[in-house]
Amino acid sequence: MEKGRSKRLEAEAGECLLIGGPAQLKILEGRVEALGVKLSRGERVVVRVFRAIPIRVVEKSLLEVEHGVNGFVERIDEPYPAEWIKVVGKVSEVKGTLLVIGAVDVGKSTLCTLIANSLLSNGLKVGIIEGDVGQAEVGPPTTVSLAIPKTPSPDLFRQTPIVSEFIGSTSPMGFEEEIVEAICKLKSEAERLSVDLVVVNTDGWVDDEKAVEYKVKLAEALKPSLIIILCRNEELEELRKRLQEKFNVLKVPQLAKARRRSREARRELRELSYQKNLRGATIRSIPINWVKILNHDLGTGVILSDERFKKLNEQLNGGLVYGEETPNGLLLVLNEKFISKDSIKRIFENHTRSVNVIWLGSEKGLIAGLYDREGKFIGIGVIEEIDYRRRILKIHTPCQQTISMIKLGCVKLVESWKEVEKFPSCPLKPMKLNAL
Repeated sequence: MEKGRSKRLEAEAGECLLIGGPAQLKILEGRVEALGVKLSRGERVVVRVFRAIPIRVVEKSLLEVEHGVNGFVERIDEPYPAEWIKVVGKVSEVKGTLLVIGAVDVGKSTLCTLIANSLLSNGLKVGIIEGDVGQAEVGPPTTVSLAIPKTPSPDLFRQTPIVSEFIGSTSPMGFEEEIVEAICKLKSEAERLSVDLVVVNTDGWVDDEKAVEYKVKLAEALKPSLIIILCRNEELEELRKRLQEKFNVLKVPQLAKARRRSREARRELRELSYQKNLRGATIRSIPINWVKILNHDLGTGVILSDERFKKLNEQLNGGLVYGEETPNGLLLVLNEKFISKDSIKRIFENHTRSVNVIWLGSEKGLIAGLYDREGKFIGIGVIEEIDYRRRILKIHTPCQQTISMIKLGCVKLVESWKEVEKFPSCPLKPMKLNAL
């Protein structure tokens, strides 16, 4: 946190504060509670940038708050709606799965944290599934993750996932089935580990017909014991009615003081998480024939003979870099400096097999999910380049384990792991000539 303003303040029992990050709260005297976590003299709470944590003073306290740019401390009437306390009590009696649904910036993560801390304080074992690929509290962006916290914490971001599933996108749109399947796998793992309750946090996509269908399908797959919908009065009525046909649904007021975040702020939060999950990354050079690329034909076929390569390269004006005959057709890697899309189409218009094209360099900066030989996700990486002539894939990753499988994503990162581009599907996906 950048050095900023520091202030001391006295607070009486029952008073409430909202601490906005980047900030740090230190308890000099007395006791406070932060989302179900009791804190006393000498303890502190760190609040991340663009986040806010409500504090309730348990006994007269002397507090010190230091905050950076855009951080703040303000007095509020209550830390969260009174109905939330009733919800926490009701959830403590629930077994199975709890599904939390709501739009962006309504307090879903805050409520999940409060519930988890309450269950932990009562000696129960809780599994937290982060189902938001774009604003993941647990695990890196582009994934869904499961954590089983051992002790209460006012911030789920500090939990280490025990297992994650790589989706590759920061938006659920177009990846609904994949996310549902991944969350169900995480639920099964949590049940295998004998948790008392699985709490599933979801993304904020709720405001159109496709979003409603997605959330209904997720509920049908998870079969939750209880669904909590966070919203204002008559909002999300269509979704509530659809879910209430099959499930026990509880509509709960959203957090009045939930911190609103712009699109840029959300991107910055993701970038902080990329930095956390890629800290210590080095470039690893991996022979393509040592790994299986799960969602790509590269490496699945027979490399073109020298004679055929030479002939095709002449046709393609010297722009051919690499070629394979794969089960799905001819795969070509081309340098667009030497040949245009229209020229390629004319050359192969009478070709009897499918011809698929990748442009040289289109892989640079692409995020990827890494897996061991058993298919377990072991971390994320960022592709530096594919050396097609040497058949070497170079990737930035802190992962030191043997990488046996790679799944290509739909987000590109640059230096310091800043997001520069997002795609509806993998940009390294070969382009069929009839789509050029």
